[in-house]
Amino acid sequence: LGGMGTHPAGSPEAEQMRTRIAEQLRLLGYEPEEQTRFAVGKNGVAGTVHNIIARRNGREPGPVLLCMAHYDSVWAGPGVSDDLSGVGVLLELARMQIEGGRTRQPVVFLFTDAEGQGLVGAAGFLDHPLCQDVGLVLNFEARGASGVAYMFETGRGNADLMRMYADCVSHPSA
Repeated sequence: LGGMGTHPAGSPEAEQMRTRIAEQLRLLGYEPEEQTRFAVGKNGVAGTVHNIIARRNGREPGPVLLCMAHYDSVWAGPGVSDDLSGVGVLLELARMQIEGGRTRQPVVFLFTDAEGQGLVGAAGFLDHPLCQDVGLVLNFEARGASGVAYMFETGRGNADLMRMYADCVSHPSA
């Protein structure tokens, strides 16, 4: 997905990035949906966003695991770390879902738009019908341009998840 330079929300380059992500998902066997809607993000920033959504049903119905990353970059940089690294993680997880068989629960892969303008794409997803089924969100985001990967933010009631993280990662850091 690299080699495009900057791809800020609303630019032709962002549209090209969105097209490339959807093509990769189709190659993996998904039927990606483009959610286009007007949304209002943080601090009243508003605009039309274009999110990409791909779903993989689980062996059982139940709460959805939502894996998300944003595909837009700032005007000043190509977005390789923020957040094409997250996009790459999501595409690899999507591939693993196809090759490894179905998980117990459904998984939704969400690639959001306009994160840098105030999480406008994420706000747009809140009105999507799939949002009602979400049980857990894993947001893959970058903090800086180098160094080790950190688990950098969580919410209340996630102590069990943090213990699981510490047990599953060879060198956990947060």
